[in-house]
Amino acid sequence: MRYLIQPKKYVFFLICILINLIIFQVFSNSAEEYAVFGLYDNAEVYVAGYEYDGNKTTAKVWKNGMEHTLADGSQNSFALSVFVFNNDVYVAGKIIQSNGSVRAVVWKNGIVHYLTDGKNNSEAVSVYVAENDVYVAGFEYNATYCKAKVWKNGIDQHLYDGCKNSIPLSIYVSDKDVYLAGYELNGTTKDKAKMWENGKAINLTDGSKGAYLNSIFVWDNDVYMVGEEFAEDWGGNLIAKIWKNGIEQPLTNGMINACINSVYVYEGDVFAVGYEDTGQKTIARLWKNGIAQKLTNGLNKAKACSVFVSEENVYIVGNEYENNKHLAILWTNGVAENLFNDAKESFATSVFVVQQ
Repeated sequence: MRYLIQPKKYVFFLICILINLIIFQVFSNSAEEYAVFGLYDNAEVYVAGYEYDGNKTTAKVWKNGMEHTLADGSQNSFALSVFVFNNDVYVAGKIIQSNGSVRAVVWKNGIVHYLTDGKNNSEAVSVYVAENDVYVAGFEYNATYCKAKVWKNGIDQHLYDGCKNSIPLSIYVSDKDVYLAGYELNGTTKDKAKMWENGKAINLTDGSKGAYLNSIFVWDNDVYMVGEEFAEDWGGNLIAKIWKNGIEQPLTNGMINACINSVYVYEGDVFAVGYEDTGQKTIARLWKNGIAQKLTNGLNKAKACSVFVSEENVYIVGNEYENNKHLAILWTNGVAENLFNDAKESFATSVFVVQQ
């Protein structure tokens, strides 16, 4: 005999189904929001980067996973660094104009500000805001030299270090002291790792091997810098290194290529991110106090580009190469989220977190 639901029970049965569907939908939505918002709904996560549609590259900022375009797409543009201060969003980067010239720019809340007159090519690579002053690091170059630059509130500070060929890649301001990290070009593979403190240039390597600084951070009066140095005077593999107050600490042994792109210090713990490259696999990595952790499994080539730590949560952005495309990725405490539009290639270059 078939079991028949009585009318009253049938209505009750339907109500139960509807309630369960509603509960399921609520939790499904919550899970989706949980993923999109960097796993933590009390943080605003800003990511700078750019997308390539096969024709043009367009500067972007993602806020909690939501994409915001910084340029109209008529020219190639790149967002390379992001900083948030007093609810204002600053992004440093570059725009390639229709005549092929490259101009350093900073966007404030989506409004572009040019840092040079365009007579020489220039790029802005790092931005930092302290006490309402906006500091941008970059460089200007022509056919014969490349000169390190610092712009404060849009004004060129005329940094002079005695060398015409030098490139800063990161800026940090602490107690009104301005620190830069980068390298000096010498026309060979033996470039020098270099920092600047209030305009004074300091070499961290002697030039016997090529070396580069990619990021700088100051905590408790200690200056941390990360980068890489060739294992041999003729080149060879790159060794990932961290310098604390000028004293180097290798993080890899030179058996394979390794690079560190970003450093952040949180309550004395040192977080550095980059990648290791075996020639067949490129694995995105996090080093915490010198101990390496994998962010990817090596099935796809991947690189970690920037790290930020807030309330013990570790935010890392970078890129993974999958299905013949570069894809922007945000890792929060090791959990990966996709920032990309499936139809385009995307690159994440910098991350900044504002705690609510």
